[in-house]
Amino acid sequence: MTKNFQLNLGVRWDLQQAFGNEGSYLTLNDLFDTLQPRIGFSWDPSGKGKTKIFANYARYVETPLPLDINVRAGSDNTQTDKNFNLNTYGIGGNSTIVPGIAAFACTNTGNVPTGSACPSSGTDSNGNPWSRTINLGGTTGAVNLGAEHTPIDAALKPQTVNETTVGFQHEIWKNTVFGFRGIYRAQGSVIEDGSFDDGDHYFLFNPGEPLPPGPGGIGGNTEYLACSDPSIGCFGRARRYYRGLEFTLDKRFADNFAYQVSYVYSSLIGNYEGLFRNDNGQSDPNITSLFDLVSLLKNTYGRLPNDRPHQFKFNGTYQTPFKLVVSGNFYVQSGIPFNALIPHPVYGNNEGFLNPRGTSLIPNDAPGGITSGINRTPTTWNLDLGFYYPIKFSESKELRFTADWFNVTNAQRAVTLDQTYLINSGVTGVPPVSNPFFGTGLIFQYPSALRIGAKFSF
Repeated sequence: MTKNFQLNLGVRWDLQQAFGNEGSYLTLNDLFDTLQPRIGFSWDPSGKGKTKIFANYARYVETPLPLDINVRAGSDNTQTDKNFNLNTYGIGGNSTIVPGIAAFACTNTGNVPTGSACPSSGTDSNGNPWSRTINLGGTTGAVNLGAEHTPIDAALKPQTVNETTVGFQHEIWKNTVFGFRGIYRAQGSVIEDGSFDDGDHYFLFNPGEPLPPGPGGIGGNTEYLACSDPSIGCFGRARRYYRGLEFTLDKRFADNFAYQVSYVYSSLIGNYEGLFRNDNGQSDPNITSLFDLVSLLKNTYGRLPNDRPHQFKFNGTYQTPFKLVVSGNFYVQSGIPFNALIPHPVYGNNEGFLNPRGTSLIPNDAPGGITSGINRTPTTWNLDLGFYYPIKFSESKELRFTADWFNVTNAQRAVTLDQTYLINSGVTGVPPVSNPFFGTGLIFQYPSALRIGAKFSF
């Protein structure tokens, strides 16, 4: 725009169409819904090339949708699970199937044919009517999963994220730049699957975006129907907010050394982590269990699994007068929020939150040297050192000896803790039992390690 002011404008569209084995399944091609504007500016107030003030806004569409949604929701596939009870534990060679294993049974007041010979209806030898009913509580179960593709909500929008960044950079002395920026990132629409009948039937929808009935008698969308039914209730919007302040100090390689230093103060809150769920380990992007039922959303809003308020990073390189190059990386980061996970009556273990997300306290009897009474995993740090010495034979031939020392301080703090508070007993009528390992370490930092090597380039 001027000698010291630059304006950046852009727009992007991503149109998607997914296919299952029955043909086209999912189409996201509305030009307004897939509109992704970008706008930003960069300003040098002094015009001397030493200062930059900048700001940017962008909207991003998830593209392409992972194929997991095609496999699990977009195709007419059937999976049949059968369960048979035997009369001998461990399925020994002499065991037999317990009688009466038919997946259906006949009921009447007289003599009833049994097993597969039982027709859908009829009368017995005494003239009494019988009817065939599904045997849900017997010794055998036969369950079909899938069968038909998941219905898609009307006017489904693609998944989006909105991001705003504002920053400042200034060369405080030769080859060294100080920077500061603020970042705000908010989830827009989200694609998830849900159910009105405790998981017997599912649909794909945008949680928290009700669409009332339209002209021509077309009914409202899923969220509108859920909110209109007191027995279901609103799913509510999928929310994810990242706010961060970043300070940087960067020195270009000059006078035999260079470094990059950064500190980030941030928060990550909401009820939607993203395409992968760290809390229950589910990797089903866009069809996680989170918004399947309204009852699954209790206590899910709070500090999300990757919320780390403080992060410090240092990377440096120094070339000695005798050609030995020494490098180092030092990282410090806050722990992640701690939760107490409980079973859900329909979905099972680790699908419910005892307390609001991220507020549960590590128990006092958690072994392994983990600090109790706090609601985060331990703060971790890591120091790595690297060395290499080059021997140059010509412009195109060089022999390099290397050594890398990882985790110099041998810090072995817990990175992940066991967050399972209660476990289903597996016995009808017996309530969930306590997990004796609740709050203990599951994954720890790798111990100190040394690696040496040689490399010849020609």
